[in-house]
Amino acid sequence: MSTISRPAVDIQTSRAEIQADIKQILAEFEGVKQQNHDQQHSISRNILLVGLSKSGKTTLRHVLTDPQYVAEEHSLQTIVQTVATCDRNIHLASMNVVLNIVELPEQMISEDRNLAEINLECSRLGIQDFHIVCFCISFDTGINTIALQSFQRFVNHFSEQQVKRNLCIIITRCESKDDAQRDRLRQELINDIEFRPISRNLARGIHFSGALNHDDWKRANTALIDQFETIYNYRRSLLDLIVSDIECFHVPEPEPHPSTSFSKNGNSNSLQSNILSLTQSQSSHIDQFDAHRTVSSQPHSENQQLEVPTYLIPDVDTPLLLKDRKCKLISRWFRKCALLLWLQKLTSTRNAGSMVKCIRKMLFYSIMIMALPPAILCLIIFCIFISFKEARVYIVTVAIEILRWLLGDDQRIIYFQ
Repeated sequence: MSTISRPAVDIQTSRAEIQADIKQILAEFEGVKQQNHDQQHSISRNILLVGLSKSGKTTLRHVLTDPQYVAEEHSLQTIVQTVATCDRNIHLASMNVVLNIVELPEQMISEDRNLAEINLECSRLGIQDFHIVCFCISFDTGINTIALQSFQRFVNHFSEQQVKRNLCIIITRCESKDDAQRDRLRQELINDIEFRPISRNLARGIHFSGALNHDDWKRANTALIDQFETIYNYRRSLLDLIVSDIECFHVPEPEPHPSTSFSKNGNSNSLQSNILSLTQSQSSHIDQFDAHRTVSSQPHSENQQLEVPTYLIPDVDTPLLLKDRKCKLISRWFRKCALLLWLQKLTSTRNAGSMVKCIRKMLFYSIMIMALPPAILCLIIFCIFISFKEARVYIVTVAIEILRWLLGDDQRIIYFQ
């Protein structure tokens, strides 16, 4: 047993003294900033935080509000969030700025999710114009392939030309790093081959952040004072960037997805109007293509008139189409969609989203009129364009409709999105 005697240390007293010193330092720093901004009008800034779980997004959000924030104790458990978190109307008197901070959960940028959910969430929150978009990565966990892929998907979703002027990287949990360590971390990121596609889109550079260490706070270590000065400098540098004159990045409204319900006993006129509305916007392009094909394949003559093929929608006089009318309707719809897909493929390789929508409509009408072989073929094509997790929803939908058809369910209703 050790015979060394250690003096009793009052942790509470030491922590209170450290906290008082930190408040004094903060008052000195904030007083200088207040003098520099007294003559300026208050401005409003919106910030978007993006990153994987445990990347320090929540801690950064709290530190921007209060630099004295003590980080939470590290845990092996991960709290799964499904909706964005928003802190509104955070007034920083020293900077004459009002902040609105939106934090996106990891789930919204993961590989198996539709990034249009970000548009929906920003629209729900009523904040769609952002001055700064921060990609957060933690010094403790580093930057991995999953994070890089998530960031690249985010940039591609919103178009790098539109979002790059607002992008920056925040390396969190750097409260104890000195200048030499920060320079080394910055160079490591810049020289990383996998990171280069991201770095060329970072018009606002690489920044650092941190928070008072929980373990040091629990033990009342005097290192907290040095940590606070470093944290405050990080925060001041980031706030200077935030209040600078930056054109906003706009998150557009999400594109509406077709959501239609059909019933066997429903109105036949409603069915016909739905089909017409879906095909009307595509008719002009397809008819032009068919007309060009007819002219090029047949010789011209003075008395010859050009026949432009038309795709008539059959009359729907009964609640349920007859079998031959079903086949005619689905074949005509497939010809229209096939031509449209071909034209879009020639026009641009970025029309994958439109192609998926067309295939989705084809799948819907195949199920609606019970044309099983086209429905199964279309489902296979559709699954190529989307993730397996999303495809399962449509596989289950097709299976349910097939079972209802085989069992002779006369009250058959289809819901499709």
